[in-house]
Amino acid sequence: MRILALHGFTGGGEPFREWLGALPGAEILAPDLPGTEGTDLYAHMETVWNHLDAAGWDTCHLFGYSMGGRLALRLALARPQRFRTLLVESAHPGLATEAERADRRQRDAELAARIETDYPAFLEAWNRLPLFRSPETAPAAPVARFRTLQTGRDPRLLAAQLRAFGAGDLEPVTGRLGEYPMPTHVFTGALDTAYTDLWADLARRFPNWNHHVVPDAGHRVHLDAPDQYLSIIRTILTEHP
Repeated sequence: MRILALHGFTGGGEPFREWLGALPGAEILAPDLPGTEGTDLYAHMETVWNHLDAAGWDTCHLFGYSMGGRLALRLALARPQRFRTLLVESAHPGLATEAERADRRQRDAELAARIETDYPAFLEAWNRLPLFRSPETAPAAPVARFRTLQTGRDPRLLAAQLRAFGAGDLEPVTGRLGEYPMPTHVFTGALDTAYTDLWADLARRFPNWNHHVVPDAGHRVHLDAPDQYLSIIRTILTEHP
């Protein structure tokens, strides 16, 4: 069972190699996504194709969380024949208007400047955002390991990702959600009401999407309820080996 896993902003591939690696017979390819000046959507996609080719993987299951989910949505549209299933967690299909995207680019540019000026202060404020708060029921060890990973990230890489690969830099794929030929699943945490409401509406409009709401989890579902979440993924992938 081959799974390509794409991480979110401030994260890396390591937590997904450990977490998804608990699936029986799983082979996990979870690269750290690039972040250099001008590394846009197409550069990220090329990086992923290169990783797949180097591993000799013709097909695999595709998983993406948040920023990685935005990338996964576009990879699966570009070369659908390479992916057996598409699994996205807490990922937005895209801002609808140019005005919204321009506003997001401006805000991301300001965040990038804060990252380069004082990354520890940025990270502390970032993790205090309501979107990223974990419930008290979340297991402490994975959350602590993720915070350690965050502190070791290169601020220049993260700033570059915001400037060239933020949500404001991507054309929306909302209107194309019905085009995916592979089984498609999206996961949101019940405590993340914004993304849960968004995908509840989209799943009604695009019935090819299976929307799974995980109780007692926020935006970072894989950290907040890892065992329950992994059980759902195991069932899905068993149905589509």
